[in-house]
This record gives sequence, C-alpha cells and structure tokens, in this order.
Amino acid sequence: MRARRWAGFILSILVGLALGLAYGWLANPQPPKDTSLNGLRADYRTDAVLMVAEAYHADSSLELAQTRLAELSGDPALLVVQQAIIKGGELGYPRADLEKLAALAQALEKASAVSGETAP
Repeated sequence: MRARRWAGFILSILVGLALGLAYGWLANPQPPKDTSLNGLRADYRTDAVLMVAEAYHADSSLELAQTRLAELSGDPALLVVQQAIIKGGELGYPRADLEKLAALAQALEKASAVSGETAP
C-alpha cells in the first residue's frame, strides 16, 4: 500500500511537470526580450569593454578590438572606451585594468589621428 502511494505521488509530480512545460513551451510561450549588447547595464558594458581591452593587450589587433567595440555600442569606439575608463574608476577597478583600458584608448586615438577622424 505504501509503495502505491509513492508511485502515485511521483507520477503526479511528473505529470504536473510535463503539463507545465507543455503549457510554457507550446501553448503560451513568452516572446524573446531585447538581448542585444546595446542593452547592457553600464557596469556590465564596462566589463565587456575591459574584456576587449584585455584581448587587445594579448593580441594587439586594433581592428578586431574596434569590431568588438562596435558590437557593444553604436557610439564611436574611442568614446565607448573613455566612458568605460570613467565608469571603471567609479567602480574601483584595479589600476592594471584601467591601464589596459587607457592603452586601448591611446591606440584608438592614434588610429583616428592617422585616418584623419576627429576625436570626440
């Protein structure tokens, strides 16, 4: 008798789980939300820019860094890095991280000066 109760309990749980998943996935699925990188909070965007700066520090590919920064924001790459430096300072980033961001900003400034673009 006791085994029958446990079997009924487990079967009820499994049926409820299956019905809940079927309802959520098939009958009433939620529309996708905006998951673009432009929608990141400022602190997460700063972390992402820092990751780009660390990648640039490792491979010295300015073109790849600019491509990655363009994916983060529609703003010019130099402006994005400058904003990240300011926000990183506010968030208490270590000096080494701020120096990597500054190195990327300097490289972007040099590249914009060579190409004749005006800096923001």
